[in-house]
Amino acid sequence: IEDWKGSLEKIRELHSATGNKRVLIDVREQTTAPDTLDIFEFGEGLPMGIRFAIVAAEITKPEQYFLETVGQNRAKSIRLFDNYEEAIEWFKL
Repeated sequence: IEDWKGSLEKIRELHSATGNKRVLIDVREQTTAPDTLDIFEFGEGLPMGIRFAIVAAEITKPEQYFLETVGQNRAKSIRLFDNYEEAIEWFKL
């Protein structure tokens, strides 16, 4: 979870500096995920106004789906994808 939090801090910094509102996250090589409570708290803390597209491998998809659900239930713009092309198309909507 510390890695996730560090990445989110960098995203906030980049958003502040550039105004970018779209983030494509590739976790296809991730083999483990934080526990359920950490994912829940992380999803709650996602910033509003930034679209998060996550491309995940099968091994961590259940955890990524949970993160997507937590975020969406709090009106955060987050979605899980199987590949880059789908994620990029979602950004165009």
